[in-house]
Amino acid sequence: MADTSVTTLRKRITAAIEVHEKWEADNDVQRCYDYYIGKQLVNPLDQYNRPRIQINKIHPEVRNNIPSLYYYRPFARLTPAPEQLDDPGTEIEKDTQLLQDTANHLLRDPSTSFRESTFIGLKEAHWAFGCVEVGYSAEFADAPNADRPPLKEKKDTKIPKVATEGDTHTMPDGSVMPNAEMAAPATPVAPPAPGMDAMGLSVDAGSDTASIEAEVEALKSQLRREVFFVKHIPAKQVLISTSDKPILENNDWVGYWEDVSLEDVKKSEAYKNTKDLKACTGDGKSEMDRQKDVERAESEGSPDSVRLYKLWDLRTRTRYVLAAGHDKLLLEKPYKRCPLKFLRFDVDPYHFFPRPLILSKLGPQDEYNKSREWLSLVRDGIVPRYTYDSDAMEAMDMKKLESGEMGTYVPRKSGSTNPVEPIQQPSYSENALQTLTLSDKEFADVGGVGSDPKIAASKTATQAKIAETKSQVQDSFDRLLVAEWLSDIVKELTSLAIENMSLDRWVAINVVPQSQFTMQIEQDVQMRFARINANLLADSSKGINWDVQIDLESISPVSEEEKFQK
Repeated sequence: MADTSVTTLRKRITAAIEVHEKWEADNDVQRCYDYYIGKQLVNPLDQYNRPRIQINKIHPEVRNNIPSLYYYRPFARLTPAPEQLDDPGTEIEKDTQLLQDTANHLLRDPSTSFRESTFIGLKEAHWAFGCVEVGYSAEFADAPNADRPPLKEKKDTKIPKVATEGDTHTMPDGSVMPNAEMAAPATPVAPPAPGMDAMGLSVDAGSDTASIEAEVEALKSQLRREVFFVKHIPAKQVLISTSDKPILENNDWVGYWEDVSLEDVKKSEAYKNTKDLKACTGDGKSEMDRQKDVERAESEGSPDSVRLYKLWDLRTRTRYVLAAGHDKLLLEKPYKRCPLKFLRFDVDPYHFFPRPLILSKLGPQDEYNKSREWLSLVRDGIVPRYTYDSDAMEAMDMKKLESGEMGTYVPRKSGSTNPVEPIQQPSYSENALQTLTLSDKEFADVGGVGSDPKIAASKTATQAKIAETKSQVQDSFDRLLVAEWLSDIVKELTSLAIENMSLDRWVAINVVPQSQFTMQIEQDVQMRFARINANLLADSSKGINWDVQIDLESISPVSEEEKFQK
């Protein structure tokens, strides 16, 4: 029998899928993406089985728009509250500087996937919206960059068992010992000698940087299970409650679904009730359909998949994870902040999902393709055609004129005038060019993506200046939206670091071992990092008001040029 909470959550998911499908249908989301990748013609071949002309203007416009919004790797600047910054004897500025250095390290760490995930989200925001999940987890079921077990593709694929706390180990003499005791040291570790650390390295004032460097490297080697990640969530997988309000926190819940390997879910230590979990990538499937999915996956050599629904209840601050076709919850735990961060350029005042930027370009794109196809037909249809006087010339003589050779001559009867005359044909070239020019102008006028560089079309210099100013304001506004989105992501990474990251990781990130001031570095390590522990940082995160801002100059060279012009 299914859990009552699972039944309720499934009803929510079904209703949310309907909300998402209605948004996709009303805003032609799939068509926007198809036009971006170049699938713009209903009938790509004409009646003669020749390809019709298609000039994709949307893809290059999106591609040209992205560098002005997200060119460089962003730089996060953390600023403390002004009312606390000027207090005498406070260390808030040093603490904030430490947080800023750590935040910029995390967003530049390749394992975090900050750049890749946010860049894809920005691109997807042109035909839908951008969404990323920011998290801290050592579980491969959550973090895409965590260590994952081998992939099981066949029934006979052997997967090594992950040792857990309750497992046992057989000793060579036949006795059985728990793994917990196996991991425990046989004898207590003696305290380090004066002037030596736990590794036996000297830490006195006269030691060189090799001691500190070795210690930092040892710290870094111990940090493999501390995983910060920024994970891109495709827009088609995002779900929102039926409240469907434009502000995220005003809704009842938010979440997304994803298809993951069944073995990954079963091997994860974060999930429970996975013993009877079976492969299924959608609710409402019968047992026969599920068995067919399993057989198909095994025959094709692909892993079994299960669809997980990850939901965040914005009312009760509870996170749920459930699987399609499974009657028990895999996860239920409280959370502090919603980890999903959204980039929406054109927010609908009445709905959560935005209006795609490309949507306004679809009509002019169709008109441009039709105009270009018509121009091609006119060009191919208007070819030189002639008539000749059969009494004046023979047909075999006309064949000589078709050869096109220099100095060709043919006989004609005397008394005949104009034996060969061109056929008068109507010309549509001018109309075709006008239509093509008009559709091109309409494509630039509708806006939505980037700005129109052809400001010279304005009649006066004043109008051109006003148009240029409006274009710069629109570009600056879009860059500001992207910067705020990135700021929210960095702020969440910093908050997770304050709450979860160990002291060793803070030291490994912020200490530079290759320094000639060895003694000063040691003193700084002792004095500055001695007060940095989980409790102190957690208290400071509540008591110190700090904010994250992304320098616009760090993500776009255009903003630097605009500042220079001003």
